[in-house]
Amino acid sequence: MLPDTVGSDYRVLVAGTQGFADLRMGGGVTVSSPAGANVALTDLPAVASVVEDWLAADDAEAGLVPQAASLRANRLALLATQAAVTGARMSVRGD
Repeated sequence: MLPDTVGSDYRVLVAGTQGFADLRMGGGVTVSSPAGANVALTDLPAVASVVEDWLAADDAEAGLVPQAASLRANRLALLATQAAVTGARMSVRGD
């Protein structure tokens, strides 16, 4: 469903008060924190398709990513985009 990763840059950078994680499709996961920088994680779970799981699920909340979590992630992505465009600081609190 996704294009080959050759020549692509599919990545997610998650930053928080305790450091950040840099996830690169086909390139693994690297985490950094005040205690250490650029630590590559190698003990990762098997690859799974969230979309295939969602399409096959009978209950939207029972899959790998519950629908409520997916909707929250989309909301946060929209808020992050809005903050980037306006130059505002974004603060997220747990539910």
